[in-house]
Amino acid sequence: DRSSLASYIRLFEPMVIKALKHYTVSSCVERQSRVLQLLTQLVRLRVNYCLLDSDQIFIGFVLKQLEAIEEGQLNKADFIVPHIFEFLVLLSYEKNHSKVIIDVPKILQLCEGLAARTEDSWLYVVPALKVVAADLFTSRTGAELEAQREVVVSMLLKQIGHQQVMDSLVQLLDWVRVEEGGEDKSRKLSRQ
Repeated sequence: DRSSLASYIRLFEPMVIKALKHYTVSSCVERQSRVLQLLTQLVRLRVNYCLLDSDQIFIGFVLKQLEAIEEGQLNKADFIVPHIFEFLVLLSYEKNHSKVIIDVPKILQLCEGLAARTEDSWLYVVPALKVVAADLFTSRTGAELEAQREVVVSMLLKQIGHQQVMDSLVQLLDWVRVEEGGEDKSRKLSRQ
């Protein structure tokens, strides 16, 4: 029942607000990941994120955190990156919020920032791209979808020397193959 779920969520709203504040003062990526998982679940339950972070302080902190990862200033960043990108991908769906928070081009730009990191960039960008690719290849529709998919594939191909990338590309081929007209697209992508 939707109304009972809404009242249940309101019961622990103060705890969610406290978790958001704790995230911004904690340096423990495990705890921060749990907060992101909580927020991700709430967004999936159609909680309007804008009501939780009306001034966008939390999302600003998360974006600053990605800058710190790019600069190599965050320990265990590979642990938190997939959670950050899963959260950002969900926030990119306009139907879940009262205003636009982030869009797919910005998310792809953030992935490129992680990829630009000179040393061990694959540790961060590949998990981020796996999350973004899963969304773009299984859930999205829209005019820019093909171009966005090409950007993801291109970024993955730049990291081709790592087993995680090969696994991701195989999964992308499987996703493309099941689409309408996917056999030809799959062969083209496979040749790349």
